[in-house]
Amino acid sequence: MKPNVENPGKVVITVATTGGLHGKEANPNLPEQPDEIVQSAYDCYNAGAAVHHIHARDPKGHPTADLRYYGEIVSRVKAKCPKMITQVGNGIGSKRLPDGHTTHFTLEERMALLNIQPRPDQLTVNCGTFTFGGKPPAWDDFLFANDQTFNTEFVKGCVARGVSMECECYDLSHIANVLELVQWGVMPTPIHFSFVLGVRGTIPATSMNMLQMLDALPEGSSWQVVTIGRFTLPLGTMALALGGNIRVGLEDNVYYLPGELVKSNAQLVERAVVKVAVTETRVGDDASLRGGVHLRPVAVHDVATRRDENARTDFKRHIKKLVFRDVVPLEVLARLGPDVQPRCEDAVVQNLPVRRVNHIRQQFPMLVACRSP
Repeated sequence: MKPNVENPGKVVITVATTGGLHGKEANPNLPEQPDEIVQSAYDCYNAGAAVHHIHARDPKGHPTADLRYYGEIVSRVKAKCPKMITQVGNGIGSKRLPDGHTTHFTLEERMALLNIQPRPDQLTVNCGTFTFGGKPPAWDDFLFANDQTFNTEFVKGCVARGVSMECECYDLSHIANVLELVQWGVMPTPIHFSFVLGVRGTIPATSMNMLQMLDALPEGSSWQVVTIGRFTLPLGTMALALGGNIRVGLEDNVYYLPGELVKSNAQLVERAVVKVAVTETRVGDDASLRGGVHLRPVAVHDVATRRDENARTDFKRHIKKLVFRDVVPLEVLARLGPDVQPRCEDAVVQNLPVRRVNHIRQQFPMLVACRSP
């Protein structure tokens, strides 16, 4: 599939609020219980996220396959965020054993996710088997089994229930597995792919690997990138520039900056919205977003305009930090016009040479109050 750099269209922002591995020991702001997860989803929805990727936890904060918890979360998110796409992760997570070690959830437990009530809009398909690398001593390496027999039955179950799918590919060969399911008449098209890069035991998070995976997709597909930790910002920005979509959230990254913990999932969504604005793409409305992940269309509602305005407002709020760190080109700032250029009376220029500061002052007179380094 060729990258779309000329007309990338509208962007789908997915938020993975919780995950199935680390918990509050990694970041106390990670939501674990239904009340926390639903509130986090609502905050992210208002910030611009359109898809909520869901994992459930038991009362102790451990990943669980109990359908009651999934049903409660899906039901409450649908009620609180009626236009948000609910998506449940089929991998569930790492199962905590009595001795403190972890293992995988069984294929039977994962297949049972087809029976969540109410049904989520989407379920993920993990498209190949690999060894999931953990961190000692609490996390143990385990074989994450996703053979074609299991995936065939799971995909058939999704189709029979009218549930859309996201195909999570942790390696280039996983895309070939999906295309094989298409050849067998099992997987409907078009397909929404998710490139998962940087997990131990899977394809490394590099720009070349992401480009190779993109090249392997059939034309007409939609795709997003999921990266872990420090790779989230650079590869997410690259995906936007290539016409892709992005996922953020505490499942994937517990740090906002090196040494600075994320305060909330909404904080990561807000930064994603800023990236969308900087790359001159747009946060999509609900109808376009559901089309972008190949869901049945729904009526557009007024949140579309609100999200576009939020993007501009967030850009205004963050632009002085970005431009003064020499991240946003001046040409981009100029195209926004005076109505959205920053009010910088109290701004402090950071890490810029005096020549660059003078250049900024000449182009934008409202910046005269900025102090040189």
